[in-house]
Amino acid sequence: MKNRKKQKEDRKKKRRRRIRRPRLPQILYLLFLIGTIIFVSNRGGAFSYALFYAAAAYPVIAFLYLLICRASLRMDQELHGRDLKKGLGTPYQLKLVNAGFLPIASVILHAYDRRGSFREDMTGQVLSLLPKEKMDFETSLSCRYSGHYQAGISRVEFRDSFDLIRISLRPAAPLFVRVLPMADPESSEEIVREFLSRSMAASGGRTGEWEDILGNDLKPYLPGDPLKRIHWKNYARNKELMVRLPEEKDLQVFSVVMKARPLCDPDVSEEEQVICDLRRRDHFLERVVSVAAFLAGIGKPAQFLYFNAGVSRLLVENYDGLQELCSALSGDLVLRGDMERADLELMLEAERWQFPVLTLTESEDYDGMDGTDTTDREEVGSLQGKASESEGIDGSPARGQTAGA
Repeated sequence: MKNRKKQKEDRKKKRRRRIRRPRLPQILYLLFLIGTIIFVSNRGGAFSYALFYAAAAYPVIAFLYLLICRASLRMDQELHGRDLKKGLGTPYQLKLVNAGFLPIASVILHAYDRRGSFREDMTGQVLSLLPKEKMDFETSLSCRYSGHYQAGISRVEFRDSFDLIRISLRPAAPLFVRVLPMADPESSEEIVREFLSRSMAASGGRTGEWEDILGNDLKPYLPGDPLKRIHWKNYARNKELMVRLPEEKDLQVFSVVMKARPLCDPDVSEEEQVICDLRRRDHFLERVVSVAAFLAGIGKPAQFLYFNAGVSRLLVENYDGLQELCSALSGDLVLRGDMERADLELMLEAERWQFPVLTLTESEDYDGMDGTDTTDREEVGSLQGKASESEGIDGSPARGQTAGA
């Protein structure tokens, strides 16, 4: 709550800063208008009245001219790449075309500079195009957050000569990027190992180890085979030493339930709120793929369950599956709707598979500035797939819940 109040106060301060102060061109226009009024009052005559009417009608003429320029400009953005890597530049091309019959005198490009940056920045410059002229920009775009969002040019601004009127044009085809999250297996090692230990303890094994679950398939005993795998009942019947084989692929699978929180609508929300949501989602995605990378590194298959207009399931058994997970999450994990329904369907799906469950919840209070994460908790489920509802990984009540609730 404190973070949200602080964000609102910051937005109010920024609105105050956005109040436009008179600039030199505007002052010159006012002086010219006042001068024509004085000239008409003292001299009169057709020439003085022509100057006065021209100065008075200038705003209307300038507005109509800017509308024509806005309708004449064609803009196209192209990014050479499908799945982008966070922080790395990707070739980017921007094309501007003046399709009208009048020259465009003053055009300024604006970008989503807090979401990504250009290697050669062409934003903020005053551009002009003659009739039928084309202008190409080739550079690279690097994105700062993982996930799926708009980047590149946010709008084009048209100004008149005296900077009295400004008209903006948003791209007809916005540039959406899909940025892959970066995995850091070491950051999730502690939580995953504790999850494995608790899962093994819940199954009756020794805490701290994950042992192979023995099945019904047998093979002849060979020197070096563990004695605990010997099928003693078969030896008592047939006097032949046989060893039971483990059923690793069928039973040693985990369910990782991803509970994402709603995102704001970027079309109606302020940029500050959109950036806050992007930071939060970036932190969540990187933690999920870090868990997946650690499990893949130690050879533990896991199915990842997430909600996208329905429950989606993706099995990760190796690093190829990890790449598929990164690509899927960077584009599919968007949630705007009923959180309770989504969480319920996820947990029902996890219970249906009856695998050990690790629940990762996206924090709603993650501010993304200092790395603090106030409500984000991991929950460990039993081998029957029932996740704990009020305890965190350490067995203490999760934040945001009260003991005994």
